[in-house]
Amino acid sequence: MTTIKDIAIELSLSTATVSRALHDSDSPYVSAGTRSRVLETARVMGYTPNARGRALATGRTHLVSLWINNPNTAYYAMVARDLCDKSEQRGFHPVVRAASTQSSHPLAWQAQDGMADGVIAVDVGEPLGALVPQGRAPFRPIVALGALCLTTLDHVRVDLYIGALEAMRHLAETRAGRIVGLMYRETDPRTRAYLAVMREAGREPEIVMIPDESRPTNRALAAAYVAEHGCPDAFFCQNDDVAIAVYRGLLDAGVRIPDDVAIVGCDGIEDGEYLDRPLSTITHPVDEMCETAWQFLLLRMSQPEAPRQEAVLPSKFVIRASSA
Repeated sequence: MTTIKDIAIELSLSTATVSRALHDSDSPYVSAGTRSRVLETARVMGYTPNARGRALATGRTHLVSLWINNPNTAYYAMVARDLCDKSEQRGFHPVVRAASTQSSHPLAWQAQDGMADGVIAVDVGEPLGALVPQGRAPFRPIVALGALCLTTLDHVRVDLYIGALEAMRHLAETRAGRIVGLMYRETDPRTRAYLAVMREAGREPEIVMIPDESRPTNRALAAAYVAEHGCPDAFFCQNDDVAIAVYRGLLDAGVRIPDDVAIVGCDGIEDGEYLDRPLSTITHPVDEMCETAWQFLLLRMSQPEAPRQEAVLPSKFVIRASSA
């Protein structure tokens, strides 16, 4: 197996110079010409870097841990893919953790990802807050990301309230009757926007708290709701997974969309565009928020004492046929 020492002997260089050329692309001690010679010789000689040795030499493992609220859902899978792509573009190896499972206690994440250079945590505000209480320094560079992120750390927050207000005002202006909010959390910005617009319009709110966000559950819930209470003029749904399930449940009940009822979701997942009546939704700026999170993480890794970094990105309401 070819070693750094073999390459150094071949090129009459020190092992330190060869190591810097191979593992530290920003080193001011290696010229571009020398780095090019080392890389080409390493390729010809079949050199394979040793990850453990590289970590000892540079202080970096080039592993990044991605703590995702629930990577099995369409929206979080979309975010995870984008973060993985951006990690690999920067020469980091992403490790995805499903942070919503009952067994995934934050202390376990810390132990499992002890070798990671940094963490991007997507919508895991409460458990992350338990792991890093306000005023305590994080155990490694962490950037919080999403609509429900922890804002006492470096963070990129998506403001869902803005898009939800737009969506609800659209429904209030175009539908004269009942607007039902299918929500998962009372404190969620989408719930708050629903209540604000209903008060603004002088209309009676009707919130149905869903037991979970799974499609089978909410397909059955929609059909049962219509059978018991009749069909409202609109459903404003917690997210696109719920909205797609409601769409299917209403069709099961013989309800026409959007003729009888309008449906609006949230997240902007691709599935919504492929319905017979494409889904109106509140979109997240996924590419921008993931790129900003990575910029924050890189700065935090290089400058541990830098001031806290903060960004707030707006959501956007997109009108499609399901509520037109």
